[in-house]
Amino acid sequence: MGLFQVEYDDLPTEVKRSLLTTFYRSGLIVRGDYISQVKKLTSGVENLTDLKVDELSLEEVYCLLTYCFRADRFNEGALYNFVKTGFVQCLLTRIKQLN
Repeated sequence: MGLFQVEYDDLPTEVKRSLLTTFYRSGLIVRGDYISQVKKLTSGVENLTDLKVDELSLEEVYCLLTYCFRADRFNEGALYNFVKTGFVQCLLTRIKQLN
């Protein structure tokens, strides 16, 4: 199976919407207060990629994943940057390890 890269901005709006809908329906996105948890996790951390993802609990990973998706609602392209840096992949890998 091959891997190809598509720029987020090049994706049609319906594809972006479908991607977000899929994640929300998957149960990976926290619907409650995730911000306080993210603030606690990122206290003293300059960059999210500096977090030790392999030490996070499932709840903490879900909160960070929610943060990535919600950030895109306020800053279009934020999710793309989280994906591009590999941060989302690290979170998804951690979820797989914990399940």
